[in-house]
Amino acid sequence: MRLIGLDIGGGMVKGGYFSDKDLLQVFSKRTKAKAGLDSVYGGIKETVAALIESQGKPDGLGVACCGDIHEGVIKQAINVPCLNGFPIKEKLIQEFGLPVFLINDAAGALYGEIQEMEVVGNVTLLTFGSGVGSASLIDGVIHQESPYDFGHFPLVEGGLPCLCGRNGCAEVYLSAKGLSRMASRRYGRPIGCPDLLDDYRNGDPLAKKIVEDYCALLKKLLSQVKKTVGEGLILLGGGLMGAKDVFAPYLSSKDTKGIDFAKLGNRAGIIGASELARKGLSNL
Repeated sequence: MRLIGLDIGGGMVKGGYFSDKDLLQVFSKRTKAKAGLDSVYGGIKETVAALIESQGKPDGLGVACCGDIHEGVIKQAINVPCLNGFPIKEKLIQEFGLPVFLINDAAGALYGEIQEMEVVGNVTLLTFGSGVGSASLIDGVIHQESPYDFGHFPLVEGGLPCLCGRNGCAEVYLSAKGLSRMASRRYGRPIGCPDLLDDYRNGDPLAKKIVEDYCALLKKLLSQVKKTVGEGLILLGGGLMGAKDVFAPYLSSKDTKGIDFAKLGNRAGIIGASELARKGLSNL
């Protein structure tokens, strides 16, 4: 079975072309949510078209997409508001003439991660990128609704406003944007996460203090996740957690038992989306 798996995030569309479970090719395209729907959907179309041109028409298309997905429509994408109300499933079917299977991006990444596990119990995946996504596999069912929407857990009382309309959400502080905001305020100049992490690795004391403060908030969120999901594995994924060497030393205490870093990195979403399509086609 030949499949394309798509992962649509806040600033990037990633696609993978699979033959059975072998990943043949990866293509990615940066998008600008602030530029509107044409930029984001244009990146989606370009990614799928490039993979088809290179590898041929697949049997189906799996899509892991940011936002609240319902009946093929993106009801709300907090970090990519231009997608709100967009009938993505219908549009992709019309565009490419393929069966399309759709899932939220964090749920898709979780679906990808569990493909690598020999024994699967209760698993929660937290993704740290342009936002903070979450999905929990509880007794074989994936949950994302409250109280499992950990990106919008009120982490800081009376904290900064979140795009969801509430204040102090975990997403505001623990996303890559949140870490960059914290660092820029402390440095007194704009600084992105890659530069901050490089400063940390080079022994900069201010960078170390910023990472320490970030991880203190992260531990607070992880404590809440444990209270909500009970026993089970918690995985940390998304682009920011690719810096395992930076964050792991702060998460090795007994308070963080049962917590690990996701194994598939930024390919979790495309793998999960392709597996969703495989399962969907098998059930047709």
